[in-house]
Amino acid sequence: MPKRAPSTPSKKAANSPFVKLAENTALPERTPPRQGSSNANSPRATPSPRDSHDAFLLPRSGEQTYHRRLRSLLQEFLKEAVAWEETHTLDGIRWASEAKQIWEEVDGLRRSEHLTSHARDDECTRGSLIPLLQNLEQATSQLYQVLERLKLSSRINAIAEAGKELLKETAQNGREQLVFEKPLWATWTMNQFCAYYSSADLARALSNLALQYTVSTVEVEALIPQLCDPSDDHDLLGQKRKNLEQFVRLPHLHPSGLSSTAPAFASDASLRSGASRHFLENVCEVEVRGW
Repeated sequence: MPKRAPSTPSKKAANSPFVKLAENTALPERTPPRQGSSNANSPRATPSPRDSHDAFLLPRSGEQTYHRRLRSLLQEFLKEAVAWEETHTLDGIRWASEAKQIWEEVDGLRRSEHLTSHARDDECTRGSLIPLLQNLEQATSQLYQVLERLKLSSRINAIAEAGKELLKETAQNGREQLVFEKPLWATWTMNQFCAYYSSADLARALSNLALQYTVSTVEVEALIPQLCDPSDDHDLLGQKRKNLEQFVRLPHLHPSGLSSTAPAFASDASLRSGASRHFLENVCEVEVRGW
């Protein structure tokens, strides 16, 4: 009996960026040159792509102005996102931890003060408390400086808005197909990069990702006084620990590249809310020429 021809994959599966990623990373089979064929080192031989992905991407000669503008926006966006994360992780967490540690020492001094009634011991306690409060003032000042730097990264939102404007501009004069149907370099359309809002599969847009940084900046602003200011809470240290945990975790920001527990590409991509800087970087490496 004749063998059945292999089934053709569905159009949706064929257009999936993850299928394309698998195709791009697959090593081509090497076949020995036929007798009389040109040598691979011959000047007449067809040059192989600089990178295995290049063969699947739109050549530079086929790029239009909107290709170059979008690539520039994506690069700027990711640069700003990395700067935000580094500011929060390297400086913000450092000073937030310092503030919590100071409150632990202050609480210890307060407890020791209650255990003694000697004037000399009270004087020693006050002498130890003054430098701690000075350190707390410094930590508070540094945290507000961190907050100002995070707010400066609001340029993330401006870049996301510029992506939407580019999409609208490109779609003018009946050219909607360029942004909604035609892939830019490999399989992703401009709409996928710039303007998805709620689709569970495609919630990877600049606008969705920018919103995470905006909300997280507001959250940091709310947490700083909770970390640094005195509190009447009977469980002062417990509350400060919770504040620090929330400051470190930032639940509204998807785990990304700086964290040691950041998801791998495959697991990140499978999440329904998989819009993360880590995910977008991986997509751009596969989907954008000249990345």
